[in-house]
Amino acid sequence: MDSLSLAYHESEIMLRVVERQRTPIYILHDCLICLQPEALEVGKELQFEYIRYCQEQGWTPLAPAFSIERLGKSKYYASGYRTQVSNIT
Repeated sequence: MDSLSLAYHESEIMLRVVERQRTPIYILHDCLICLQPEALEVGKELQFEYIRYCQEQGWTPLAPAFSIERLGKSKYYASGYRTQVSNIT
């Protein structure tokens, strides 16, 4: 996959999250900017949308890791995970 394709898919996933949520969320490059109390919910919604998007594309679904940064100082890291193990023979 080339960088333009990757950027397209990344933008599509983030846009779906923004459209689905009922609170202000802004897309900035490869991150979402939201209200602090909603950050974990938005991050989890991003993981769920990523899984749905992978399934739509016929890719092995996985939930990406993400981080929440507050004022450039403190960070919270959420783990990613695989939703399905592929059997490689």
